[in-house]
Amino acid sequence: MYQNNRNLKGERMNADGTIVMPKIEKSNLLSKCFGYLFLAILITFATAIIMNFTFIKFLVNKVTKGDGIAVTNGINIYIGTVIGAAIILIVLSITLNILLRNGKRNITAPFVLYSVVMGILMGSLILFIPFEIVFTAIGVTALSFGIMGLIARFTRKLSSRPFLVVGTAGLLGCLFLTLALFIIQVAAPGSVLLDMWWIDYLFLFVIMMFTIVDIKNIDRIAQAGVENKNVALYCALTLFNDFVYIFIKVLLILIRYSARRK
Repeated sequence: MYQNNRNLKGERMNADGTIVMPKIEKSNLLSKCFGYLFLAILITFATAIIMNFTFIKFLVNKVTKGDGIAVTNGINIYIGTVIGAAIILIVLSITLNILLRNGKRNITAPFVLYSVVMGILMGSLILFIPFEIVFTAIGVTALSFGIMGLIARFTRKLSSRPFLVVGTAGLLGCLFLTLALFIIQVAAPGSVLLDMWWIDYLFLFVIMMFTIVDIKNIDRIAQAGVENKNVALYCALTLFNDFVYIFIKVLLILIRYSARRK
């Protein structure tokens, strides 16, 4: 029996006896996700810049004083920190998956720690790369994310399967070509004189296809009305990893381009 024309599940009965299910409202999961993504990117690159500035300042100071032992110890500590960060990052990835499945604990702290640890690794990557190249790579990556977001938005009615198929095919093609060229170079050194720069662009295209799939999946979750901070943080972490992959590939392309100009 219905009370106030509603049952316990929120169903509503019209005057003609038909039952109308409650409308599922779209959550703002996607906007929260991009907000957390921006926070993670900010923490990561701030950590990388601070770490590198401190390390370089230490080296310059010790080299100026002629303290070779301190320089060697400093380099060893830096390398040890980077290796430790890589191990911690793997542990955090597993931990975040477990916590998300458990669903009882807030993952904000692990999310922030993940961003900091990624910043340490990122710092080792950009340590001796000119700042203009690094910031250009960040800008290009951010622009590509905006474009991918628009693609996902305007293809909302389209399944993510076509993007997944294209990305998977491209990835397999890249791996096959890379392996084939490696075997040819080992078997007959100097026989392949082609400049394989285009493989970098193909890899970048593949990563972008998978990123569009991730964005569309997150949008689908939002369309279902899911409203959960842990889910938003985990989705942001997924896009954050995509951002890092694209950034690294763009950075390598820019470094290659800069070397050619010289």
